[in-house]
Amino acid sequence: MADMDSYKNWYDTNGIFFDQMSSTIGDEIFYGNLNGYAKSIGLNYTVGNPGTNVPSSYIGTVDNIVIHENSSLPLLSLLQQYLTYSKTDFSTLSFGISTLDTSFLTGESGYVGYTYMTNGTLPNQWTGLPSYFGKLVETLDRCSPSSSMQDWIISSSCTLGFTSTASANVIVQPGAVLTIPSGLKLNIDLAHYHLLVKSGGGVLIKAGGAIN
Repeated sequence: MADMDSYKNWYDTNGIFFDQMSSTIGDEIFYGNLNGYAKSIGLNYTVGNPGTNVPSSYIGTVDNIVIHENSSLPLLSLLQQYLTYSKTDFSTLSFGISTLDTSFLTGESGYVGYTYMTNGTLPNQWTGLPSYFGKLVETLDRCSPSSSMQDWIISSSCTLGFTSTASANVIVQPGAVLTIPSGLKLNIDLAHYHLLVKSGGGVLIKAGGAIN
């Protein structure tokens, strides 16, 4: 907690990253307390990094948990266990990745809210941007609705990556724009759910795109 006070005073940050987070059952209260203290001093976003799968009891102790940090890509089959939670609860970090696999990124985006990968290697894998950084950003700028029967809340502008079906309401927040490219469709069961565009938000449907 004293360290958090120092970081806040030195850098005036608005969030904090807890590296080497435990994934042992019984330590959840410790991280819940750290999370509460961080919020009390204005560190409004907290990330914990166990770098591996965690028991469900850990979910919610911090705002986001890094469930993979390794010199490999995470297995999508293992990420499926988190489908009942909001994907913004989770992130992944991969290093030593020499070539960007855009199809993997598209698949992973259905399970986790944040991801980063680099061709950097140990012991200094995070000291520079990967050679494919531009393509990584371009690929991640695309978006798709949640597949877990939760509202899809769009808080930053993005472009639909493929024809998709929303599992609940679609809500576009102020300042965000959802773009539907030519040839793609966003299907919404409008008999049961809504497309809500808040003031200052927008939906851009390009020629050949559609919302059904």
